[in-house]
This record gives sequence, structure tokens and C-alpha cells, in this order.
Amino acid sequence: MNFSDTTNRTGLIQDCEDLCTLGATGISGNATRLTSFTRWINEAMSNATGIILGSNERMQWDDTNFTDQPVATTNLVEDQEDYTVFAASPSSNQDWLSVERVEAKDSDGNWRKLVPFDKSELGMAFDEFHDVSGDPIYFDFNGSTVKIKPASDSSIDDALKVWFRRSPDYFTIADTTQKPGFATTLHPYLSIYASYKWGVVNNKENRETLKRDLLEYENRIATQYSYKRDKFEKTRLTRTKRNYR
Repeated sequence: MNFSDTTNRTGLIQDCEDLCTLGATGISGNATRLTSFTRWINEAMSNATGIILGSNERMQWDDTNFTDQPVATTNLVEDQEDYTVFAASPSSNQDWLSVERVEAKDSDGNWRKLVPFDKSELGMAFDEFHDVSGDPIYFDFNGSTVKIKPASDSSIDDALKVWFRRSPDYFTIADTTQKPGFATTLHPYLSIYASYKWGVVNNKENRETLKRDLLEYENRIATQYSYKRDKFEKTRLTRTKRNYR
């Protein structure tokens, strides 16, 4: 579903107008309401993203509206351990959710996957842990900075990569043809959520019905995305357990 389609009335905003009995331009023609409904639809986008990512720990989902990959790259600097990778990335990458993987180039120009570590687990002084520069082996992420150990013993361009999960591409009040970046069959969740919020704020009688529909769609999102989404994902084979007693 498009965000707003005033011609054919097939957009999310038009669905909200119908669910809330606000008339054909009750939201699209009212700047104040449009701002509120856009905010609520974006809240629903955040909820849907959480459900999708939480439904399968191996889920590699990313909003289909993005034209780049959820990867941030920066230069390795000789003897430098701390890197604020996302600060130098496009704005769409700065609203990240979790770090999935970190790689660095070694002195031979080969990429190496770094091993995550937590300084709380070290049995020695943190500053003494791999304190001699070389090829990076470990990384720690504290929410804004990637710390590598050891620091690189040379400066190499575009040699540190961070793969991550990011927030969805949110709507603005000016959007029309942009669609939610997840399965089309689940798009009504957004308009139902926004309409439910309107019903709560304005004490509408249909808010309980909308809440029921909302919970149903949340279950559908979780169910649909709990299945294997990547056809190239390998199936894990296990030995069948038999009880011979």
C-alpha cells in the first residue's frame, strides 16, 4: 500500500480515513491530523520491525526502500583503537539497531572477521590486552564506538567494515507513493495501528475492535517472518532421536 493515494483511495492514509470515519480528506486534507497519523504510522513501522527481527534470530531483513546495504565502512588508522563508524556514515545508517558483524583488513590486504569481546570478561588490565599494534583480531562495541584490539600497525583506506541492523525508512507527511518496506500482505497493520491510536485519544467506540485486529496482524507478522526467508539459507540437519526402551 502506498502511504497516500487521494485519487484511487488505496493508501494507508485513506485506509485510516475510512477506519476512523473521517471522510475522504479528513486526514489527507488536514495538516494537523496528517502529522499525527504519520507519527502513528511510523510508530507502527518501528513495532513491525521489532516483531520481524525478533521472530527469527537469523533474519536478515532490511527495509526494501533503502538503496544501500546496512554496512558502514571507515579507514583504519595506525595505532588507533577507537572508531566512531556511524558518525561518518549516511544518515540512514546512523539510526542503527544492533551490530551484526565487524571485519578488518590485515597487513596483506585480506579481510578478517573480528571476534567480539567484552572488557568485563578480561582477566587482565584492559589497556594491556593486545596493546601492541598489529592485525586487528577483536572488537568491542559500546553503542557509539567500535574498539578494535590490537590497533592496526598501518593506515589502510576503507579497511574497517561494520554490518548492522537498522531502523526502517520512516514516512514523512509529504510522502505519497512510498510503501512500507516489508511484505505487502501485512501493510494494513500500519493503518490499523494508527486508527487505534486515534480511537484511544478520542475515546472512539471501535477502538477495542481495532485492538483485536491489531493483535491479529502482529501474530501474522511474527508467523510469516518466523519462517526461512532466504532460499539460500542452509537447512541444519540433525540426527533423529529414537527411544528404544
